[in-house]
Amino acid sequence: MAMTPERKRALQTLLLAMAALVGIWLVVSAVQRKWALPVQAVEVHVAPLEGGELLLTEADVHEHLKKIFGEELQGKSLVDIDMDRLERGLERVPFVKNAEAWVDAANGLHVEVTQREPLLRIMDAQGVSYYLDEQGFRMPLSDNYAARVPVATGYIPPYVPDFLERRGNVLGHLFRLVRKVRADSLLQPLLGQLYVSNGGEVVIVPALGDFEIWLGDERNLDDKLERLRIFYRQALAYEGWRKYRTVDLRFANQIVCKRR
Repeated sequence: MAMTPERKRALQTLLLAMAALVGIWLVVSAVQRKWALPVQAVEVHVAPLEGGELLLTEADVHEHLKKIFGEELQGKSLVDIDMDRLERGLERVPFVKNAEAWVDAANGLHVEVTQREPLLRIMDAQGVSYYLDEQGFRMPLSDNYAARVPVATGYIPPYVPDFLERRGNVLGHLFRLVRKVRADSLLQPLLGQLYVSNGGEVVIVPALGDFEIWLGDERNLDDKLERLRIFYRQALAYEGWRKYRTVDLRFANQIVCKRR
């Protein structure tokens, strides 16, 4: 008895569905077999900072991975390695901004680490030293490298996580000041060391020259920096660095200079 067109289409649909299920089963089985195999090697890459520096090394990352999982990952079954746990665990390391992990066709585990970029080094009033990164995140000093960033000392209060939201916070003032100056190609060479007085006023000791810039508190900061640009263009560019002892920007609409 001849098969009707409708029965043929139904049979074809059934066969296609069965083939698809078999294909899915084969793929799932292959993935399961792959993830049951041991890790053949763990390759770590730490992206260097702009100047090529490493605050943490590949060996440091391997040690952190061992602490996270309690054992070496090489030889461990892939199915027993939680990739999210691996990435989140590394991102809790203060020097790590981001971590990504993936597995290649040969069962090699690859870990890519992006470092935090130090913006400013703080030595607070209690003698505690640390870095702030570009997001205001606190980082310890590195055993591998001393970042070449401005250093702030003096009457700086202890770090608190919400310092950027606290009005009048000296640490927030320093952070915003350094970000603004670093983004300005004209002023950036002037930024060397910073000192905070017991009244919360900031003094800049430029990396170039032998004089001090008295900036005061954070009020009218943009205006003060604009007056500093004017001074740089109209005075320092022509008279040189050595003629001045202090440049005082604390008073509105004025640049008060003391010569040597």
